[in-house]
Amino acid sequence: DRTARAIRGLLALEEQGVELLLLRADAGSYDELASAMAATRSRFGALHGVIHAAGFVGPDSLRTLADTDAAHLDAHMRAKAEGALALE
Repeated sequence: DRTARAIRGLLALEEQGVELLLLRADAGSYDELASAMAATRSRFGALHGVIHAAGFVGPDSLRTLADTDAAHLDAHMRAKAEGALALE
């Protein structure tokens, strides 16, 4: 399943010598992101990359433009946009 594929991918990265720190934070929350950044710097001393994978996902996120209304677009894009600003 999806979780098992993700775990296998992460294990493959670690086998190549990549050090990972998996954290979960609300991308729109400056405080949660600041805490995640502090944890990263505490463990590694520096931050070398971020995977910003925020957003509404699931079967309802895949729809045509004709079926997309402002409320859906706002729900889908808010975490992406606010998270990018918070990361900046």
